[in-house]
Amino acid sequence: MPNFPIPAPKTWEELQSGANAWLSEQWGPDWRKRRCPYCENEAWVLGDVLALQTVPRWPTQAQGAVHPMLQVVCTKCSHSVLVDALSIFQPQQREQRPTMY
Repeated sequence: MPNFPIPAPKTWEELQSGANAWLSEQWGPDWRKRRCPYCENEAWVLGDVLALQTVPRWPTQAQGAVHPMLQVVCTKCSHSVLVDALSIFQPQQREQRPTMY
């Protein structure tokens, strides 16, 4: 695993535990039963960690970046919500953004 400047999980269990705690704080303790905005199913699971690669923002940034994103997936329609995997461990470092729901 790359050497990130903020604490990063070393195992899947550590990431899963941190994600469960973060989602409980942000979406509520019953986050797994939150209603899907597309199919109205009430069951979510943690998916894979994806590497989201961005392209350079010309002319201000010389190179792109890679962001590890954790999927939260609806069990019926597979609608996915992406959560920055590193922000789970350092939420105070992230700026506040509006939610999509």
